[in-house]
This record gives sequence, structure tokens and C-alpha cells, in this order.
Amino acid sequence: AVRRPLRSESWIHSRVVEFSHILLQIFSHIFPKDLVNVSRTNKAFRTLLMNADTKGLWRESFDLLDISPPCPEEMSHRAWAHVVYGGSFCHVRLLIADCDA
Repeated sequence: AVRRPLRSESWIHSRVVEFSHILLQIFSHIFPKDLVNVSRTNKAFRTLLMNADTKGLWRESFDLLDISPPCPEEMSHRAWAHVVYGGSFCHVRLLIADCDA
């Protein structure tokens, strides 16, 4: 069997941009841990989910949880999700970069 080459990253990015409104609708129904995992899937999803326009999406994802640790006032919900659900990744750079968002 002949293996098809993997899609180029630019092709994937263009599809994510093209269908971003649909993807954001889907993402509005998933929990913060899942948003963190999706944001780590590829650069296109990371760019989409780390965009300043998606702040509300991250806040709403915490609202889907019955019980969730409260987000500190000095952090965004996006950064808080990465700290709480991000696993064993370094969060220092993420928190510094997110302070401007």
C-alpha cells in the first residue's frame, strides 16, 4: 500500500481559519481540560484558542463544570486552565506571556 504524505501545516492552518466559526461553536461545549489538550494538538488550533477573542470561550468552559477551582483575579481563565489541567509543563513563560492578554 502506498502511504499518502501528511498534510502540510499551512493546509491545516488554512482549514482551521476557514472553519474557525464552526470549530469555536464545537469548542464552546467542551471542558477546560479538553480545550488545553486541543490547543496542544497543532499550531493552528493553538493560534485559534490562544487568540484574545477566545477569552470568553475559556471562561464559559469553566462554567460547564459542576465544581472547579476558582480562577485567581490576576490570571486569565486560559492561563488558569493550563495551570490546573496542563499536566507537567512549565507554566512560568505561559503566565508571563498571558499577563499582556
